[in-house]
Amino acid sequence: LDQRSQLDRFLTYETFYIGLGFVTLCALMFVPIWNAVALLNSANYVFWFGRYTPLVIITVLVCIVFLYIVVMSLYAQHARDSKPHTGHSVRNEQTIFLVGTIFATLLGFCMMMLAMPLVRDTTRLGNELSYRCSVDGEARQLFEYSYVLHNIRAHPLCANKVSVEHCRGYDDAPPYTDFLKTIESDYSCTGFCHQVQPSIYLETDERTTILSNKTKRSAPAGLLQVDEGAATEEALAGPGTRKALFSTTQFRASCDSMLAQDLRHFAGDIGLQMFYQGLFL
Repeated sequence: LDQRSQLDRFLTYETFYIGLGFVTLCALMFVPIWNAVALLNSANYVFWFGRYTPLVIITVLVCIVFLYIVVMSLYAQHARDSKPHTGHSVRNEQTIFLVGTIFATLLGFCMMMLAMPLVRDTTRLGNELSYRCSVDGEARQLFEYSYVLHNIRAHPLCANKVSVEHCRGYDDAPPYTDFLKTIESDYSCTGFCHQVQPSIYLETDERTTILSNKTKRSAPAGLLQVDEGAATEEALAGPGTRKALFSTTQFRASCDSMLAQDLRHFAGDIGLQMFYQGLFL
C-alpha cells in the first residue's frame, strides 16, 4: 500500500505536464543539434570557421533543457498550493504552461541569435569564393598553395605519379594541403580559382618561386619552390578536365565553386532553418 500511494503521488497531472514540457523542448532542439553536429563533421565549414559556432549552439540548447529541469524541480518542491490571505493556488496547470511557454520563447530567441551570424558569415564567404577567391581574405592563401601544387603536378616527372605527395618539391603544409586533399575526394574537383592568372609568378636564374613573401615566410620551403622549367599552365588553363593533385583521376569541376555552393546551400540553409524555427517559436 505504501508503494502504491507513493506511485499515485508521483503520477499526477503536474508530473505529466512537466514531463510533456521536457519532451517538447527536446523535440524542438533535436534538429538544430543534429545540424550543428553535421557542421562539426563538415571539412569545408570547419576549415573556414572552426568548431566554435556549432559547439556554442549545442551548449546553449542543452543548457536551456537543464535550466528547465532545475526550474521545474524548484517549482515541484517549493510552490505553495495556495497564496496566504487569498486562497488562490499557484500550483496548477496554468503555471506549468506559463513556464513552458517562457522556455519555448527563450529557445526560439536563442536560435535566432545563433542563426544570424551563421547565415551572414557563410553568405559572405560563399560570395568571396565565387568572385574574389584569389584576392581577398581567407581564400587567398589556399589559392596560393593550390597554384604551387598544380605547378609541381605539371612537371613531367610528377605527371604520371599517383599523387603529388610523391613528387619532388612537395611538403606537407597543414591545414592547407590536408584540406585540398579532402575536398578533392569529397567533391570530385581539383584546382582552386584556376581561371585566374596570378600576378605573383617570378622567374629567377636558379628556380621559379611562386608564392608571395608573406606565404613564403609561413609555409615549408619545399612546397614553395619548383625547379626551373617545371611550371606549366597545362594543369590550370582551359575549360577541360584537369589531373587531380592526390590521385590519377581527371576532374572538370573547380573546387572554389563547389565549396561556395556547399557553404551557401548546406551551412547557410542550416542557419536559415534554425532562424525561422526560432521565429515561429
